[in-house]
Amino acid sequence: MARAPRKQITWKLDGTDTTRTIAREYFPDIPIDPLHREKIEKCLVLGSAFFLKSALARRMWPPNYKEPPFPYLVETIPTSYPNLVASTGSLAIYIGTVRVEELVKRNKDIRLARVLRHSFIINGGRYLVTNLNLLDPVTQEPPEHT
Repeated sequence: MARAPRKQITWKLDGTDTTRTIAREYFPDIPIDPLHREKIEKCLVLGSAFFLKSALARRMWPPNYKEPPFPYLVETIPTSYPNLVASTGSLAIYIGTVRVEELVKRNKDIRLARVLRHSFIINGGRYLVTNLNLLDPVTQEPPEHT
């Protein structure tokens, strides 16, 4: 019985970008101001509304980093940042936490960790926020003045 000649198989990559291989480095959430903590923590329930105390823009990553599942937002000056998402006073709706993979570096030990990040719907998009001091819950009390 004769065998068919073996064929060589060449794998081709589809058009996806394979250069984004490095996970983002872990950075901790910014500590909540003690005076603001009680007010914020009792309002972190699904569907709660918040006002932004500052303008927020998308955080940019170097080209070889993996994109997060949802963009991170950072505080910015509205006129100086091209990726402005929302201005001061915009409405944000809390939609829970999301697990995000980030590289944790401690001394010489580097490991991949899944970190919980708070997520909000702001101007029709879902975003991750690491500084809850930038949000003021919508309540019947007068807003904080900073």
